Amino acid sequence: MSMPVFLLFFVLLCSSCVKLEYMKEALVLQAYAREKDAQSAQVADQDQAFEALYQAACQGGSVENIPGKIEFEETFGRPALVLVSDQEEGERWLYRKATQYFGGSKIYVFFDADGKFEKVVCRKMP
Repeated sequence: MSMPVFLLFFVLLCSSCVKLEYMKEALVLQAYAREKDAQSAQVADQDQAFEALYQAACQGGSVENIPGKIEFEETFGRPALVLVSDQEEGERWLYRKATQYFGGSKIYVFFDADGKFEKVVCRKMP
């Protein structure tokens, strides 16, 4: 009877030492998992904002009543890309789904040099 108790005690002692030895690596993996969850939530938020903009700008809605860049960003979130050209005055903002870099629908929003809304162009891809 004493042999199984001793064996159990030895196994518990060794496993806890191994656990402490690799604690730093285990904490890194745990932080990585939390970060991936946060990234997934951010991707979902960006995709939801894109869908709202797509509904408003490309499917019969209206975005012309939004006066400028600040209000546009507050309503639909940050764009994926902001393009400023030397040849043109103003900015062009690109909205797309978070994980669709080349394929998928894109929405270009144009602002003049004063930050006022000019137009929106929808590019639907299959």
